Amino acid sequence: MPITPLMLLLATGLSATAAPARQISPTTEANCQSPRFSADGSRLSWERNDHKARTVEIWTATLSADGPPPSLAAPPPVGRQAPGGFQTATRTHAAVGAVWAPRTASARLRNTLIYGASTGGDDFDLFLLGGDGPLVTGPGADGDVAWSPGAPARIVFTSARSGGGDLYILPLGAEPHRLTHLEDSAEVSPTLSPDGKRVVYVAHSDRGDNLWIIDDIDVPTKPRPLTTWTGAQGRPRWSPDGRFVAFYATMDSPSGPRVDLVVSTPEGATKTVAKGVVADGNGPAWSPDGSRLVYVSDDDAAFDPVFAVAPTGGPPARVPIDTVGNQDLDVTRGTAGAGVRIAVSAQGRLGDPQRDYRRVFIAELSALP
Repeated sequence: MPITPLMLLLATGLSATAAPARQISPTTEANCQSPRFSADGSRLSWERNDHKARTVEIWTATLSADGPPPSLAAPPPVGRQAPGGFQTATRTHAAVGAVWAPRTASARLRNTLIYGASTGGDDFDLFLLGGDGPLVTGPGADGDVAWSPGAPARIVFTSARSGGGDLYILPLGAEPHRLTHLEDSAEVSPTLSPDGKRVVYVAHSDRGDNLWIIDDIDVPTKPRPLTTWTGAQGRPRWSPDGRFVAFYATMDSPSGPRVDLVVSTPEGATKTVAKGVVADGNGPAWSPDGSRLVYVSDDDAAFDPVFAVAPTGGPPARVPIDTVGNQDLDVTRGTAGAGVRIAVSAQGRLGDPQRDYRRVFIAELSALP
C-alpha cells in the first residue's frame, strides 16, 4: 500500500497547519547538509556532499525573494581574484566547516565565511571566502573554526601542525599562536563565548572525550574540566547570552548507545534536557534569544521530527514544520526580526515523491513552542 500524506501526518504527529518549508538547495544527486545562517540571517550556506564524485562543496544562497539563485562558493573557480589581500582556494576537492563572520565583523568581512579545504593528501588549510590563498599555512590539517565576536578579527581553530590536535588563535592577517599544550589529548571543536573571552572545547584522549574550558584566552590559565565522564562528549556550543554551553553526550542504554542533549553552566553544573537526539555536525542549535534549544529527535517511526526545549529542562515541544527525515539544522530570527526561521537538511516534505537525497529547506514560524 502506498504511503499517503494523511498516513505521514498520523505517523509524524504533525497537524495539517504545520509550517510549510521552502526548498533552498537545488535538487541534485548529492546530499546537502550542515545549513548555517549568516549572522544577520540574510544568507545561508550548506555542504553539498557528492558520494559518487567524492567531493564536498560549500554552496550559499541569498534568502530574499528577489535574490540570485544559489551558487557554488567553495571550491571557487581557479584563478579567481578578490579584494582584501586574502587568497582564494584553488584545485580543491573538499570544502567543509563553513563559519560565517559575526555580527560585529567589519564591513569588509561582513557576510563572508571561513572554511576548511583540502590542498593535497590529508592536508586541510583554512580559507576566507573571496580571498587569495590559505589564511595560514602549515603541515597537517587545520579546521574546527570558532570566529571571535570581538575586535580585532580573529579565530580559534584546531591544528595538527604541532604533531597532535591543538588549539591556536589566529588574528586575521597575522600569524597564529598556540593556545593549548596538553600532551595526552587532541583538542577539537572550540566554541567561543559571546564576549569572545572564554573558549570551551573537547579534549579527545584514551580516557574519553570531555569538555574543558579556558576562562580567558588573552590571559590563558590552566584549562579546567567541565565534564569528566566516560564515553564521548562533543560539539559544544555557547548560548547567545553566555549563560550555558550545550553539547552532545553518548550514553549507554538497554537498546544500545544513545546520544543525549546536555546543557552545562560555565562552572560545570550539567543537566540532560533531551534523550535520543540526532547529533548535528555544527553542534546544538540555539534560538536567537537563547530561550530554546532546537534539535532533531532520533525517532525513525516519526521520521526524525524537530523539537524545542528550554536549556533549564522541562518537557520538549514539537516544532511544527512539514519536513521529514530531518538531520542538521540552524535557527535565526525571522523576516523583519519577527518570529524565527529554521533551516534544516531533510529528505523532503510531507507527500514529496523525491526522497533519494537530502536537500536544505527553510521554514518561518511566528514563535518556537
